Amino acid sequence: MTSRYSAGPDWKAVMLHSLRWLLLAFLSLLSGCFPVVYSEEPLGADVAVLKPDEWNGLWIQEDRKLVRLLVTDPANGELTSIEPYEECNSKSLEGSNVQHIQLRQHGLWYFPYGYIENGEAPYPAWFVILRHGQAVTSCPVDEARVRTLVKEGALPGRFEDQKIVLGPLKSEHYRILLSSEPPAYRCDPPKGHVSIRLPSELDPCSKLEQAK
Repeated sequence: MTSRYSAGPDWKAVMLHSLRWLLLAFLSLLSGCFPVVYSEEPLGADVAVLKPDEWNGLWIQEDRKLVRLLVTDPANGELTSIEPYEECNSKSLEGSNVQHIQLRQHGLWYFPYGYIENGEAPYPAWFVILRHGQAVTSCPVDEARVRTLVKEGALPGRFEDQKIVLGPLKSEHYRILLSSEPPAYRCDPPKGHVSIRLPSELDPCSKLEQAK
């Protein structure tokens, strides 16, 4: 597809791309294969406690497309994506341009629980988010590595047709899942996908707030 960025943002492409990588709808691997790793329980030891001043704002992705994130329930790990990014009315959080997700956490790793209104077992375990400063890396799952770990008994799980369904994980299982070599989640380029939060002075919504 030819880029239209020089003629102005292609909002449909922005929405589809941002939902692919920062929310659960963007969960297809860069290889083009649809992931088949699931879990009996939502991954992450605890619901993430989100600080709005660390998440709210405008985020730019590697292809220069933009998405706005807003923490809607800090204690419950609820995060909302609003499209288009110039939409600054945070009081209107319904409609096709809004997506809601809950994050769970284990250490520095964040696990998207899924669309809050549609979450049900088995839960997708297709990627994790690693936060580092003002950037996040979306790390897709390495299906072959997880399959090997389950076959070897290092991780609890079972095989259902083409699916890998992980069982309940303990601390030692998270260590294996996140720190094994080779890793079960690929944060390294080109698999890992980085998004960076822009400074507030580059955010048109921040400028509107300051002008009030």
